Amino acid sequence: MPSYVVANHCVNAAITLYFYERALTIGQEIDLIWRRGSRNLFMFALYNGMHVCTIVYLLLEIARWVLRSGYIASLAQTAILCALYLIWGAISALRVYAINGRKKWTPLATMAFSLVPIATNVFSLVDATQMNPQYVCCCGQAALSVEAATRVGVMAADSLVLLETWRNTYSLNRLVRGLTTTPSITSLLLRDGTTYFCVLLAVNIIATVLCVKNVSTSPL
Repeated sequence: MPSYVVANHCVNAAITLYFYERALTIGQEIDLIWRRGSRNLFMFALYNGMHVCTIVYLLLEIARWVLRSGYIASLAQTAILCALYLIWGAISALRVYAINGRKKWTPLATMAFSLVPIATNVFSLVDATQMNPQYVCCCGQAALSVEAATRVGVMAADSLVLLETWRNTYSLNRLVRGLTTTPSITSLLLRDGTTYFCVLLAVNIIATVLCVKNVSTSPL
């Protein structure tokens, strides 16, 4: 099957999954985000900015296939992707800050690692605009270095969030488990946080392995 067909199917699957998840959780979003937005305007702005950027990114992906001209859409997508990485990094850092007793160093490290993909995406954009023949997506040593730096930064940030979640909620979760029959916020953080960040970590590891495999099998 041609690569562009596979890519098209992946885009369609991502769009379908995103809007399906939004439809399933719209009630919870109204209760937990929209009705309480005035209590924390910063998190409210981050949350809605994340979804706006995601929708625009997916629409630009459709535009690339419809218009058959990806240059302007790619530039816009890179800018949107950088904004998304910035928002994700801020949300992850705030999560760590909230559960680790408001200590600053781990949230700052999480935010710093989250900024790595922004730097690599800007580098890739500048490199591609200059028509550098050594940069082709997931092909060549230069692209491999950029991809590796991106994935390492993301995996390091996710690992910090996961470790802080475990360290600060596991013992407390064991304490409250016998006191109540309803799930506590601690148990939800431990369960959902572990699942979410483990999945992200696995996806990034798989993406890195596939990139390395693609480079190693490509002609020099």
